[in-house]
Amino acid sequence: MTATYNFERISLLIADPSKYMRSLLVGLARSYGFRTIYEATDGQTAMNHMRERHVDVVLIDGPMAPMDGFEFTKTIRTSPETPNPFLPIIMVSAHTELGQVKKARDAGVTEFLAKPISAKTLLMRFCSVIDNQRAFVRSAKFVGPDRRRHADQAFQGQERRGVPQPAQPVTGETPPLPEGLPPGGALTQEEIKTLLTDDDDAGKNAA
Repeated sequence: MTATYNFERISLLIADPSKYMRSLLVGLARSYGFRTIYEATDGQTAMNHMRERHVDVVLIDGPMAPMDGFEFTKTIRTSPETPNPFLPIIMVSAHTELGQVKKARDAGVTEFLAKPISAKTLLMRFCSVIDNQRAFVRSAKFVGPDRRRHADQAFQGQERRGVPQPAQPVTGETPPLPEGLPPGGALTQEEIKTLLTDDDDAGKNAA
């Protein structure tokens, strides 16, 4: 799988308070072919890297201080001074409770990986954010990648998916949670994927 991808020219930023976790992620990234890798211990340090260097992809933990991964993501997506609002952000966290995953989703993460991670799963997420770049949704309460990955052939309104420009101004609120997810406790990776890529009507209709 790595033979298909050349990550040498892609710069990666890893933000995690754990030195061990950063070391693990750096080692995996280097094994995939990444050469330019920056490290940060929290969201604020990661933001400083973003202002001073070109970064193509971010791996970030959730709970951190003084700035956590959720605030970092929301700032990247919405701040008028953001260096790149469309930056692929993969949250890698051990906190996989429904509330935490929903918080990450609503902040605008591109992908969410549950710790502990596997080398194969991480590589698949890197390939996904490069190959399957989604149009962005802008609304009063949400800015981030369109979670609707499946075409609705019966839908007759104006479709936002597949629009060539990277961002589409739409109105509306963040979609409700998909049915069938547990109200509490940790989610499986498949349930996380369902939550991040639910098929609903949000973003289909322009106001």
